[in-house]
Amino acid sequence: MKKALYIAFIFGILLLFSAQFGYAASARRAVKQGNRLYEEEKFEEALKEYQKAQGKLPDSDIVNFDVGTALYKKSDYRKAVDSFTKTLITEDKDLEAGANYNIGNAKYRQGSLIENSDLEDAIRLYRESLDYYKRAIELNEEDEDAKFNYEFVEKKLEALLKKQEQQENQKEKQEDKKDEQKEKDEQKKKKEQKKEEEKKKKKEEQKKQEEQKKEEE
Repeated sequence: MKKALYIAFIFGILLLFSAQFGYAASARRAVKQGNRLYEEEKFEEALKEYQKAQGKLPDSDIVNFDVGTALYKKSDYRKAVDSFTKTLITEDKDLEAGANYNIGNAKYRQGSLIENSDLEDAIRLYRESLDYYKRAIELNEEDEDAKFNYEFVEKKLEALLKKQEQQENQKEKQEDKKDEQKEKDEQKKKKEQKKEEEKKKKKEEQKKQEEQKKEEE
């Protein structure tokens, strides 16, 4: 699976927030520093810088996007999805496409971590991943990474669905086997009960015969 992750850079863009120029300037510096740290793969430090910018401009689509990229690189996929989701309302279609792509990646990563422990939830996450890749492709038909990942996750989903079917069939066979054993146990119990009843009846008959014999004497 391709690991490309869209990264939004904020150089110059925050200058458009003229009403908050002071905040925008400090946020821009924080994001610039965060981008440098991100490129150096210092994701924890980059996240702190992005969060500084987020504190100044909490509604900035680009800042929320950058926070998401750092969280993703820290393998905090759930929080990364939350940050990218805030970006989906952007009017920038390229940014929206990137957010959908990244959410698709994060959903896949979440699913891959639990596919051996929670198959049903992994299947749900893979399906959600495909939905976001599909939206990314709709927004940018030339996005080869999204197309590649869509096909990759689609195959993974098919494999998990097959695995789920096999597990369900196996479970059904086990249940059938249990039912068969239960029926055998019940039949055995009935036979034993019948045997005991016959034995008891025989004893009663013997006792009755002995009593009759005594009376005759």
